[in-house]
Amino acid sequence: MKILLVAHGYPPHSLAGVEVYTRWFARTLAARHEVRVFSTFTPPEGEDLSLVDELLDGIPVTFLVNRFADYDPIREVRHDAIADRFAVHLERVRPDLVHFQHLIKLSATLLDVCRARGIPTVLTLHDYWFLCPVITLLRRDLELCPAPGDLAWCTRCEVATAYLNREEAGTYYIAGMLEPMAKPGQWAALRGIYADRFDPVFAPEDATAPAVATLRIGLVRRFLRDRLDLAGAVASPSRFLEDLLESHGLAPGRIRHLPNGIETAGLRDADAAPPPPPLRVLYLGTINKHKGVHVLVEALNRLVDRPVEADIHGVGPDVRYEAWVRGLVRNARVRFGGRYDRADLPALLASHHVVVMPSLWYENYPIVIREAFAAGVPVIAPRLGAMPEAIRDGVDGLLYGAGDAGALAAALARLADEPELLGRLSRGIGPVLGMDEHVAAYEALYAEAAAAARRGEPTAGGRRAPRILLAGPSSSGAGFARVLGDLLVAGTRPPRPEVTHVGPRGDLAPALEAFTARLGLAHAVRSSAEPAAAQAAVAAGQVDCAVLLPGVEESVAALLRAAGIPILDPDVPLHHLEHLV
Repeated sequence: MKILLVAHGYPPHSLAGVEVYTRWFARTLAARHEVRVFSTFTPPEGEDLSLVDELLDGIPVTFLVNRFADYDPIREVRHDAIADRFAVHLERVRPDLVHFQHLIKLSATLLDVCRARGIPTVLTLHDYWFLCPVITLLRRDLELCPAPGDLAWCTRCEVATAYLNREEAGTYYIAGMLEPMAKPGQWAALRGIYADRFDPVFAPEDATAPAVATLRIGLVRRFLRDRLDLAGAVASPSRFLEDLLESHGLAPGRIRHLPNGIETAGLRDADAAPPPPPLRVLYLGTINKHKGVHVLVEALNRLVDRPVEADIHGVGPDVRYEAWVRGLVRNARVRFGGRYDRADLPALLASHHVVVMPSLWYENYPIVIREAFAAGVPVIAPRLGAMPEAIRDGVDGLLYGAGDAGALAAALARLADEPELLGRLSRGIGPVLGMDEHVAAYEALYAEAAAAARRGEPTAGGRRAPRILLAGPSSSGAGFARVLGDLLVAGTRPPRPEVTHVGPRGDLAPALEAFTARLGLAHAVRSSAEPAAAQAAVAAGQVDCAVLLPGVEESVAALLRAAGIPILDPDVPLHHLEHLV
């Protein structure tokens, strides 16, 4: 097959986890198929949206120059100019199948481009981009999102992001803010935003701004859900992500669980002797807040009198955070090793007893855990996200409560005090999935996606969209934005609901019109200020259920009740509507 891999970055221009994994995948796949890669980067020179061809590891890679001109949250998911450039590239390479690794920094409509040309597609989900506007399910105060997919919490993060962008202008604050790093008044303001006190960001005359943000986030979420429905096949490396998306409206069985492989060659020296005491601890990864490096440092500070030493290897763009973390060190046996290359991994892993991964966010499929296991090194990590899928507590590693420096220190002290435990954990490590076996699993999925495309199987499976009437003013005070956003992604199977709004034109009407036009969602949301529109829809049998907002005209409410239309409570989750059609 001629296969095109698409990712938001690719080595050597970008070296984060998904990008490195995509290179491994491409190299392995290229031994069996004709492989090309389409990616993006921001070089020092070059015209915006131009295409640059490189040959890397013998694989043709085309980079789209993206300077993020006029970027905003909608253009991040629908960028028509990028989609047009991708269409030109498809005509040039004519792949048999396109495998998307990530669409951030590109456009979710690349899936539409493939569908319009009948090209089979596979989409691998590496994080929470299709559900969470900040991708990590981590709030800007670095606490876990208590209700993923809840538009109220999404809006708070949106406002918090705007606040930090303003307060930290000219800096790269990465993920959020820690209280000890905050300037006077910042932490109270940030925490206040999560209690719906938005005055640090919006002036009184901008009172509708949070509702506008809610409206946009809800419409973008529907737009991305439609793109997920377009993919021929969807895969996730973790059960955690699979279960999370199924709980938010993807049909059970829609996502295929395919754990990622890694390149294992050379990571373990079978003849190397275990390192001598004391306990040697290793951190590998970027130095960013959401990676929790400060938690590791705080844990090590509690072990100054114990036979434990640690090496922290990695760099990150948040130089202020890295400097702050270095300043936290109170243990002379903690060292920072800076940047490392993959060629350094065998020696680093062979010279340490345990790897610690202190992340604060829901890691989906950390490569570092698999690299450590491939070298026979146990891992300590939080009991969070997909990490418990990778680490069997007490068998090949230890788990602790995320963000708890005391619990992490206790786990490290236990290993220092019980050397036999360290040996038992190392012996408990099972085989690590390599790239050959991993790619073979995807080849089977490719065959399924290609066969389904040849059969022309409809995404909707012959169903019609649930038709919902939303009655009441399109105003911020009526809760219009939240209810509309929930309705647009209700149900577990495509096609997604179509909403007819009938009610007075409120303060959100201009934003609704602008956002639906930019996202191409006019078919999903129709709006009329005339009560007669409700009567016409009911008479035509085009209403399966209805939601009544505060301020609804009584004549419309009476019409719906008289017609026996099911009335949904706007204050409860509006997820599963299949029984109404």
